[in-house]
Amino acid sequence: MVGKTLTKIVKATMADVGKAWHSNILPKHFAPGADHEYNYRPRKKRYVRQKEKKGIREELVWRGKMRDMMIHRRRVTSTKKRARVTTPAPPHLHFHRKDEEVSRMTKSDDRFIEKAGNTSLEYHLDVVTENMQEETEVLTT
Repeated sequence: MVGKTLTKIVKATMADVGKAWHSNILPKHFAPGADHEYNYRPRKKRYVRQKEKKGIREELVWRGKMRDMMIHRRRVTSTKKRARVTTPAPPHLHFHRKDEEVSRMTKSDDRFIEKAGNTSLEYHLDVVTENMQEETEVLTT
């Protein structure tokens, strides 16, 4: 019983970590200056000039469709070993290797995810502990 409960706790924690990444870190990839923070490959001068002409300052954005698709919709699946966040994205995301760029993490991102995981784990352990205490009280009365 304990093993199954622990597996459920870890799986829920991993799902929470995936949601935290999607809500807090993924949007940073589209912010101005993200190219330096996440070390994106240099863009061609023509592309940079065209973006400047249009007044577009966000990274990985031309019209914003990809950003909107990725930020506003997600599916999180988890196991006891990892979380997987799946977002809809246009085919050109993979063609231009932007998929590698949006999944990059900085040391600051790592610390954030670690803290989110610890907070989630503590929460789930507290819930299980409270439930076990309530069950014990019912059995002893």
